[in-house]
Amino acid sequence: MPWYPRAVRRPLPESGKQGSIKPRAIILHTAVDARTPNSSIFPYFARADVDVESHFYVFDNGVVEQYMDTVERADANVSANGFAVSIETEDDGAPEQRGWTVEQLASIIDLCSWLCNTHGIPRRQIESPAGSGIGWHAMWGLNNPWTLARGKTCPGMPRIAQIKSVILPALTRGSDMLSDSDVERVAEAVWT
Repeated sequence: MPWYPRAVRRPLPESGKQGSIKPRAIILHTAVDARTPNSSIFPYFARADVDVESHFYVFDNGVVEQYMDTVERADANVSANGFAVSIETEDDGAPEQRGWTVEQLASIIDLCSWLCNTHGIPRRQIESPAGSGIGWHAMWGLNNPWTLARGKTCPGMPRIAQIKSVILPALTRGSDMLSDSDVERVAEAVWT
């Protein structure tokens, strides 16, 4: 049962009841959550009237919550539900205005590194909607098989830029840490 060792475990009511998967992809999301800072998305996913869930949630301060075992289906990615691990992230309702915090980036990189090592997921950008690697929810455009919402930009343009310029380079060089140049790029992106 793969549970990320640095996560706060908060199993959802669906945990242990969904079908099993063999993870080959990681899909990054943003929660579009305008709640109070560092409030959990767990209560939303745990509601009886909500039929989607994610494996993880990363707060602005870098804390990670895990809701589902990574070899169990979480329904956040439509056609990729059967093979993808989903990571939701806090954004204070403004994913198009700001990127992930330095703390979030460090946690996302560490979590993705652990997922790649644990499940043999390639440390590269996913090449197709049914492929293997790391991607983001809206990466396939208007006819996106990973979402039913047309025109979705999840996780937001600043965060997509960080996936390409910070997260993927850190993972492809085999590091689960931010380098000094990564921190400088993140700081610049946050300020601009």
